[in-house]
Amino acid sequence: RETRSVRAFINTIQDMNVRGAMMHYADGGAMGHMLDGTASTEEGSNFVVYEIEELMKLGDQNVIPVLMCLFQRFERSLTGQPALLILDEAWLPFSNPFFREFLRKWLKQLRKQNCAAFIATQSLSDALRTGLLDVLIEQCATKIFLPNNEADSKGTKEHPGPHEFYTLFGLNEREIQGLKNAENKKQYYYKSDLGRRMFELGLGPLALSFVGVSDKDTLREVKACEDAHGDDWPLRWLEQRGVNYEKYLKK
Repeated sequence: RETRSVRAFINTIQDMNVRGAMMHYADGGAMGHMLDGTASTEEGSNFVVYEIEELMKLGDQNVIPVLMCLFQRFERSLTGQPALLILDEAWLPFSNPFFREFLRKWLKQLRKQNCAAFIATQSLSDALRTGLLDVLIEQCATKIFLPNNEADSKGTKEHPGPHEFYTLFGLNEREIQGLKNAENKKQYYYKSDLGRRMFELGLGPLALSFVGVSDKDTLREVKACEDAHGDDWPLRWLEQRGVNYEKYLKK
């Protein structure tokens, strides 16, 4: 297995056209750092994360092979153990027609493999543009909506607004008004076959200092704190945020 690399394949293949095409993905080529190797970085790991925002800017020649590799490795990892597939801003890869059918297939089949899919987006219009709205409504039994003070804004037939999108997802006027008046980063609206209701996570200052941080500027501050303080960075970060962590230690 230690010889199963793209470079080794190129060295043994006789077809010059194939060799020329594969050089782009071999060690020394533009995508060799992602695709050429003899072992996968996630082998033996139960928790694996990939950031693909920059990848999606590189064009189909680079995006398609890498995502194909990741998707196929994920599917092979499902051996019956409980698994969770989390796709944050899922419309980024699935805006590409080549990968659209992956999502359609996953939403229909993953539950049979003991895997739950969690699909997140900042905008319902993104979900609509994928052409998968029917599958999302039918196969995603549980939906959680975040507060939106523009929830009741209406658009036109050509350019639907938030109100029309929420209606497509089965919300009525009272529910849409509830989203409009809900408190950001605190209240969420749950909808499934089991029922519907607004709920709160009840997160305090300590939890929000970590799970409530997501914008790039603040994440750079977190990274700088980690670099400066090493293993002690969580405590220093809480101090920087003005959180008295000692009262939590006493509990």
